[in-house]
Amino acid sequence: MATGIFYPTYLANSGLKTNIFKIHPRSLWIVGVVVIFSTLVKIGAVMLPASYFDVPLRQAFVLGLILNSKGITELVLTDQEFFALVMISVVLITAVVTPLIRYLYDPSKQYAVMRRSTIQHLKRESELTILACIHNQENVPTFINVLEVSNAT
Repeated sequence: MATGIFYPTYLANSGLKTNIFKIHPRSLWIVGVVVIFSTLVKIGAVMLPASYFDVPLRQAFVLGLILNSKGITELVLTDQEFFALVMISVVLITAVVTPLIRYLYDPSKQYAVMRRSTIQHLKRESELTILACIHNQENVPTFINVLEVSNAT
């Protein structure tokens, strides 16, 4: 209920309250520099311990991006100019971080080895291991037939 109703409602309400015409160009530049600098420092702060613990740099960078994306806590400000600046920075960081994470991190790659673990892809001299579960007496003849066909030793 929180992620399906309350969060989108809060974001829509915040978007409607955002008045980008209240932003002065100088403050936009200052906030942009602060956001870029803080982003780089946070990513570096994640990558440094990760390199010490032998985490691959690509995964450490993705973790830094994930931890760097802002939440909604920054939006609790009173001034309309600061509210609009923070709202824009949240939207921009989310718009940049999400495609980067999808491009850099593919969790299915770690399971790529499992794709070729079939009987067809086994080498001739390798051992075939079979795990069978017998629930009742009716399953025993089928399992015995599998053992006979496989020429088990």
